[in-house]
Amino acid sequence: MQLYLVSQIEALSKEKWGNTEPYIVALREFDERYLSWLADDAERLQHLTPEKFQYLVADRLEQFGLCVQLTGNINRKDGGIDIIAYPSAPTIPFMLAVQVKHHRSARKTTAGDVRDLHGVVASAASPFHFGMLVTNTAFSPDAHWFADNNQTFLRLRDISHLQRWLRNDFANEYEWREIPRSVQLAPGIVIEIPRPTIVVPECF
Repeated sequence: MQLYLVSQIEALSKEKWGNTEPYIVALREFDERYLSWLADDAERLQHLTPEKFQYLVADRLEQFGLCVQLTGNINRKDGGIDIIAYPSAPTIPFMLAVQVKHHRSARKTTAGDVRDLHGVVASAASPFHFGMLVTNTAFSPDAHWFADNNQTFLRLRDISHLQRWLRNDFANEYEWREIPRSVQLAPGIVIEIPRPTIVVPECF
């Protein structure tokens, strides 16, 4: 490691950028080339560690327009919640509980995992409005059946969604399929529901 004095940093900055104003260098763990490499062969996700996969999902949710908070050690007993997310833009407030299921094989995520998340989100003391279960493979038919019958609380996102997320395709119509295009408040009173605009969040 090499240390620099402030005067040295200012001199280097003036030489390279033309002024001595401080600047910030942001380090991203998942750059575009790496994301594209994963998207080209989604089976590569199986070779990530569970922690790395959790960080990847958190990164994609941020690009989705959400602020995210990881709950801590992936092996800690936290009620099955790995990530807490909420909207960054001034919109309808909600709290999203995200559980991440990483598999090193083609094994599908089961209905038991979906029921566990549903139990956390639907409990009387839960602060969450709905839950999302993200896996790097697929869900079993029973898992889909359970989620389809509990859509108020649950969203399932599998390898097909991740492939779009890796390509920064968040505005895909399929992504918003659970959101109705309109809501009838009373006979003759119908409110159109616009599709969300993706905004990179600024979280504090």
